[in-house]
Amino acid sequence: MSDLLAGLPLILVAAASLVTLLVAAFRPRDRAVGQGVLMLLVFALIGAVIAGWDHSATNPRLLWNGMVRFDLYTLFFTVIVGIMLLGAVALSAGARGAEEYAHGEFWPLLALSASGMLLLASAANLIVLFLGVELMSIPVYCLVASDRGRLTATGAARSPEGAIKYFLLGSFSSAFLLFGIAFLYGATAHLDYQGIAAGLRSAMEPGQKAEVILGMALIAVGLLFKTSSAPFHWWAPDAYSAAPTPVTAFMGSAVKASAFAAFIRLFVFPLGQDTPTLLFWADLTGAAAVVSVLVGNLGRSPSGT
Repeated sequence: MSDLLAGLPLILVAAASLVTLLVAAFRPRDRAVGQGVLMLLVFALIGAVIAGWDHSATNPRLLWNGMVRFDLYTLFFTVIVGIMLLGAVALSAGARGAEEYAHGEFWPLLALSASGMLLLASAANLIVLFLGVELMSIPVYCLVASDRGRLTATGAARSPEGAIKYFLLGSFSSAFLLFGIAFLYGATAHLDYQGIAAGLRSAMEPGQKAEVILGMALIAVGLLFKTSSAPFHWWAPDAYSAAPTPVTAFMGSAVKASAFAAFIRLFVFPLGQDTPTLLFWADLTGAAAVVSVLVGNLGRSPSGT
């Protein structure tokens, strides 16, 4: 029963995505039902977090063969994702044109993306990390293309064009992530975070240390892409301007928070066991943050604005 309580937030989001998918199949033009399901989901998530907070504080645990970890860190980001999901639903309810979000697939895609975000926050295995990234990202690619009435100056559909660019660059970032996972596995012979940490603490040959550094760098590239940190931010202007406003708000908040959650979970806990390594990645992420702020405020977009 305690395991079920710990995994309840993730189970709730996955179940809600299936319910909204069924609603979309039978009532595809009824957006009020989809909104209601997702709003109920957010309140259920908050209730599940409250119910499991004390239990997770005193008894953090690995569940499902050590694939996911439920603790206060997971519950904190569950609340963050829930609030941002509620914000996206509220924005879509007041968006221009009632027909803009009448298509039924909009709501299951939001719920599926949120379930991927919770996987990222609770991942304790590199395979779960990759699954969480893809489960979060693929629905967002589709959501970017959901505003089918917006056109460019030439009359082309702007939203699908931005989604295709986002999808292509996202595929490259997933490839970097997979390469990094492969290098880490090759160096430590483990995919779970605890095994990786134990492998890093043991005596390693110079070649293995090089594999670890390369693997960490490639995984960092994949996650920094999701946060649109410079210099991996070139997809952001097209995708943000092409997506509907609620989707842009969801991408700019929930997707970023989930990517940071995965980054901290992996790089600080198992990969940061060695103090010099932790300081190196702290300096690297600090440099990426500074460059992102400078580029965001002083840079110019490809259109020259």
